Formats: sequence, structure tokens, C-alpha cells
Amino acid sequence: MSDLIINLTDRTLDDALNHAEQPVLLDLWAPWCSPCLAIAPLLEKVAAATEGQLTVAKLDVEEYEHLLPRFRVRGIPTLLLFRNGSEVARKVGVDSLSDLNNWLRSQGIVIESEGEVVVPEVQPWPSFYGDDELRRFLTGRLKEKALAAEISHYAFPRPKDLLTAPYVLAGQESLDVFERVSGLPPALALWLEVLDFVTPQQIDELIAVLASGKAYGDVPLHLLVQWLEDADLRWPAVLSSSLNTLRLHWIELTHHYLTGRETPRQVWLKIQQEAREHHDSCQSGQDLEQHLCSLLSILSPPSALNDTHATSTIQHHWYQIQFHLEQINAGWSRDELAMADRRWAWIEPQLAAIPEEESEGALETLHLQWRQQSPEFADYVQKEALFNEDFAAGEPQRIQVFRTRFLQLMKQAPDAA
Repeated sequence: MSDLIINLTDRTLDDALNHAEQPVLLDLWAPWCSPCLAIAPLLEKVAAATEGQLTVAKLDVEEYEHLLPRFRVRGIPTLLLFRNGSEVARKVGVDSLSDLNNWLRSQGIVIESEGEVVVPEVQPWPSFYGDDELRRFLTGRLKEKALAAEISHYAFPRPKDLLTAPYVLAGQESLDVFERVSGLPPALALWLEVLDFVTPQQIDELIAVLASGKAYGDVPLHLLVQWLEDADLRWPAVLSSSLNTLRLHWIELTHHYLTGRETPRQVWLKIQQEAREHHDSCQSGQDLEQHLCSLLSILSPPSALNDTHATSTIQHHWYQIQFHLEQINAGWSRDELAMADRRWAWIEPQLAAIPEEESEGALETLHLQWRQQSPEFADYVQKEALFNEDFAAGEPQRIQVFRTRFLQLMKQAPDAA
């Protein structure tokens, strides 16, 4: 055992947990436990990667069996994370070093493991739990509601009780219920929602590609890859050379990830770091590049299947990139692209001095005052309003393009493992 891992006894346990200056990861193990022995090398790597910020300790529960009831443990290996002597999290079993590190990161432990690889997350269960009868029942309800025109169009900000397709499919408005009822990844519900499956024809097209026993978790990532490598969008022409290179690097690495190949975590983190640095170096008017940097940062490595918060943030950047891409293609100058930032820089300090309950009306007044300062500002506001109208008018066509791609990717989804 490494000198970095502490071997505890019934006499040293309390002192180690209660007087530690940093979090303690306690491994409950036994010499006869094969999975315990299998994760031992992983704990060695964690101890080396977290030296000075995490204490890794082991307790042989065969030798100290009388301590098991204290930890309410039913099986081993079990990992317990303590802070200030109190348990804050536990993990039963470990699939890989990446699995262990990701769990620790979720608990606020910073880990930079040089040898760690990132592999695609496995969907915990097949779509509709592999049950064709369940699929027929849920999709039958979806079709019935579509024919009755009871499915709502997506709206942002999302009002309460908005009955979009995924929530009609599950029977109520809850991502947790959607996952439990359908066996589909909850993040998929967010994409089904923004892609606006509403009409009977659109619902029929969706039902035609929804099958039981499938793994649909990677469909949104495939969709983003297709978008970011779409030649018709002229990415090299609208991005700086360095960011375009980063885009291509991310696409190449993501293709490896999606085909099940191991990808070094350090390479993902390098893309993440470069994206953040590029974001911070962007100047006013480079909103497209800033949003793309944020998107690449979140997706390096790609987020977990069930991370609905990350999915919502990804969709925000996805929408903003489309908006600014349309502005650039419409011939907006760099100064015009920066004008919204200049307006907000004038408005924000004045708005901060206004009571919150009066802010909505005050914001409209401040926009009007800013516009009246200069003919240039008035011309910009008029151009902005016309562009916003055109962009909104083109939204159904843009969504249709993504919806068609999405359906094709759903059709190509593999069987669940």
C-alpha cells in the first residue's frame, strides 16, 4: 500500500476522522473482496493526485467487523467521504478511475489525474425499459394529445405547466418523472422540448423513431457535432483562426469519444482551458466567439447524460450562437455587434440605483433615453428591431432543420448495452 494511504484501526479511526484538516476518503474493504482489490490501484492514483487536499484511508472490515453497523454499510467496497468528522457522501462500488474522479469532483475535490481517460457514460437502462407495451401506451397518449391539439409550443422563459411533448409523454411536468416513467435520459426531454414537436405530423415522425431497448443518450451530442461541422454555416469565415482550430480539435476528439474510444482527460481539459482563455480575451462585439467558447468549455469533456442543468446552459449558448451567426451573415459590422454592449454599459449603473419593484418600467424608460441621445443610436435600434423580426420569422425553418437531424439520429441510435 502507498505511503499516501493511511491504514486505520479501531483505535485510530475516530482521531483520523475528527481531527483531519482536510476531507477524508475512507475505503471500507476486506482481503477476500475481489472488487475491493480491483479498486485499490485506483485509490493509489487518487491519493497521488489529491495529496495535500484529501486524505485517503482504508479500514479492513474483516478485521474490524464490529465497526460495520456504525457506518450502516450493507456491502463492500463502499467509499465514505468525511468533512469535519461527519459523513457527507458515499459511493458503493467503482466502475473506473474516471467514475471515481468524477464522483469526487462532484463533491468539490479538485483532481487533475494525468493518466485518466474519459469514456462515454452508459445509459442506466434501455429506453422504455425494453418494454414494447410501455412504449405503445406512452406514445399512444402522446398521439392522442397531438390530435386533440393539446400539446404546447415551447416558450422561453418557460411558464409553469407548459405541456410540451416530453411532459405529455410522461404524464406530468417533471424531468424526474419523465426519466422514471419512460426510461429515457432526462436531458433528452429538454431537447424534445426546444425542438418543438407539436403537430400530429411531427408527433407521428417522433413516434416512428422512438423504440424500446435503445440508448438515446448520445443523440444531443451527435446533434451538436453535426451543427459545429456543418460546412454551410461557414465556420472558418466567421471565427478567428485560433477558435476555428479549437472547434476542429473538439470535433475530432468528440468523434473518438462517441465511437467508444478512450480519450485522455488532460486533452479535454486543455481544450477547456484554451476555450476559457479565448473567451476572456474576446472584445466587445465578439459575442458569437464568447458563446462558442462557453459551449466548448462545458462540453470538454461532454456532460453526463442526466446533467439537465448543463443541458439547459448548452441550449442557451446554442441559441445565442445561431442568433449572432445570423447577424454576421446579414452583414452587421463589428461596431454594430458591439452596440448592445455599449447600451447596457450605459443602462446598468442607472438601473442598479432603482428599487427592484420599479426596475421593469425603468428599464423600458432607460432604453428610450439611450435611443434619444443620438441619431446613430436610433438607427441602430430600428435595425435591431427589424433583424429580431426576421430572426423570429426564420425560427420555424431553423428548428425544422435540427428536428430532421434529430429524428435521423434517433433512428440510428444503438441498442442499449
